[in-house]
Amino acid sequence: MSSNDDCPNVTKKPKLEGIEAQAVKSEETVAQNGNSSLSSSKSPLKTGSKGPSSVTPSKTKSVEANALFCETTDEKLGDLRKLWENGDNINDEKLKIQHKPFRHGEIHDFVNNRDFVDEFRKLFSKIEFHEKASDLFQFKQSDDLNSVVDPCVYAINEYLTMKVLPFLKSLTGLPLNQTIDMFLSIYTQTDFLLCHDDELDSRRIAFIWYLSEEWSEDFGGTLDLYSATDDMHPDAVVRKLVPECNKFVFFEVGATSFHQVSEVLKKECKRQALSGWFYGEPLARPKIEFPVEKSCAVLENVQSYKGVLGKFCAEMYLNQEIYSEINEQLSEESEVLVPGFLRDDVYESICKTIVEMDVTNSDFLTCGPANMSNYKVALEGPPKDGSPSSVDSLSSNIESLRRLFYSHEFLSFMEKITEFPFTTNAATKVVSSLQKYSHGSFSLLKSGGAKQTGVTNITEQDVAEEEEEPNLVDVMFFFANKWSDDRGGLFIYTTMDGEQLITVPPEGNCLAVVVRSSTVNSYTNYVNCLSKDDVFFVFKMTFAFDGSI
Repeated sequence: MSSNDDCPNVTKKPKLEGIEAQAVKSEETVAQNGNSSLSSSKSPLKTGSKGPSSVTPSKTKSVEANALFCETTDEKLGDLRKLWENGDNINDEKLKIQHKPFRHGEIHDFVNNRDFVDEFRKLFSKIEFHEKASDLFQFKQSDDLNSVVDPCVYAINEYLTMKVLPFLKSLTGLPLNQTIDMFLSIYTQTDFLLCHDDELDSRRIAFIWYLSEEWSEDFGGTLDLYSATDDMHPDAVVRKLVPECNKFVFFEVGATSFHQVSEVLKKECKRQALSGWFYGEPLARPKIEFPVEKSCAVLENVQSYKGVLGKFCAEMYLNQEIYSEINEQLSEESEVLVPGFLRDDVYESICKTIVEMDVTNSDFLTCGPANMSNYKVALEGPPKDGSPSSVDSLSSNIESLRRLFYSHEFLSFMEKITEFPFTTNAATKVVSSLQKYSHGSFSLLKSGGAKQTGVTNITEQDVAEEEEEPNLVDVMFFFANKWSDDRGGLFIYTTMDGEQLITVPPEGNCLAVVVRSSTVNSYTNYVNCLSKDDVFFVFKMTFAFDGSI
C-alpha cells in the first residue's frame, strides 16, 4: 500500500465494466446430510475489462475514504502487520484488532461522508430481497450486488477493491486475490443466523458493513464470536459486536472462526448490512470429529406389563379397529399424529413430574456443540435395570412413561400400526431421550457440523441412496401447552437437497410417528423470542431396523 496515497474521495465511473452479473447463492447443498448453509457465488471485481455497455447509472457517487486507508504509512502498516502476526491487540482511534477468540477487526466511520451512507441505505428500499430460511438461518437477502446496476454499488465496489483490499492484504499477509462477494441483508424480529465458521471454497476474510440507524445490544442482532474447544468445536460466546451504523467488521476465516448473528428481538427494527468475503488461496481444512449418539442400544430384554396400555392410554387407542386407520395414514403419508394418546389424568400427572424435574435442573444437560444443536436432554437410553415386576408398580411419572414406551405391549402396538418388526428383529437398535426446548433451542440437520466442510456436490451414489426403502421409525410424545408454529420448535424432515417433506408440531399429549429412510433427515427449527418463557418437552425415540442409526 502506498505511503502517500493522498486520495480521500473514491469515485467510480458509472458503467458496468469489469463486473459479471451473477446471482447470489444463499443456500448450498451439502452432500452427506442435505444441509443448507449460507453462501454467495464468487464474482471477480476487476476494473478495465469489457462488459455490457448499454447499462449506465445516471450519476456518479463518491466515497470519502476513512483516513486509515489513505494516511497509514508503509512503516506504520509494517508495525500493524507485526502486531497482527504476533497476536497482539490493536486499540487506536482508527482501528481495533482483537485476537480472541479469533482474529477480527473493527473500523468505525468506515465511510467518512455521511451523505454517501444515507444514499447507499436507500438501496434497502429500492432493490429486491428474498426470504431465506433453513435449519441454519432466517432473514432476507439481496441478489449478489455485482448484478445490481447502481452508482452507489459501483462506488462501494471500487472502495473495497482499491482501498480496503490492499490494506487488509498488507495487514494480514494473506494471499488475497481480486475476487470479492457482497450482498445486502435485512434481519427483522425473530430472524437469526446460527453458529457456523464461514469456511467454504476460498474464503479468507469475511466482512460486514453495518447500515442500520440507532441500534443497541438489547435489540439483538449482534455478531457473536465463539471460543473453540481443543477438538475444534464452538464452546461459548466470548464477544458480542453491536451492529452500529457505518462500522466495518472483518475477521479471518478458518476452521474455528465460529460466529452467529443473534436473533433480532425488538419489533419493527431492521438490522441492515452489506456483507461479503475476500478470497484467496484456500486453506487445507483439518479433519474434525463430530459427536455421535451415545445412547444407542440394541433393543433387547424387553419387559412385558400386561394391561399397561389400558392403564396409561386413552380408551380409543385400545380398539384394534383404529390400528388399521393409523396404518393406512402412515402408508400414504409416512407420518401420523395420534392426539390425546394418554389418559388426561395420566398426562397431567406426568407433566407435573417433568416440571419438578426441570425446576431442580439436576438431570438436564445441554446438547451441543452450538454448530449442531442447543437444547436440554435427560433420561437418555433405555430404563435402568430393576424394572417393576407388574403394571401395578408403575406410577404416573416420566420414568414409568419411559418403561411404557420400552414395553412389549407398546412395541406390539407400534408393530401393528407400522408393520415393522418391533418385537421380532434381533438387530433393531434404539436411541431415546427426554428433550427440553425453550427460547434459543434448536437442532440442525443430523451431522450438522458437516455443513462446515464446504462439500457442495451431491454424488450419484447419494442420489441412489435416497431411493432406499424406509428403515427408521421416529416416535415422539410431546408435553406442551398450546404451542403455536410461529414460535419455531417444529420437527422438520427434508430430502438430501433440502426439500421439506414432513413437519411435526409440538402438540401436547400427542404421539407422532414418522417412517423414513436413513437419507431423510430432520431438524428442529429455532425457538424464537415469541415463545417468551414457555417451554415444551418431547420424549423421542428412533428405531433402526437394519442395526444402524
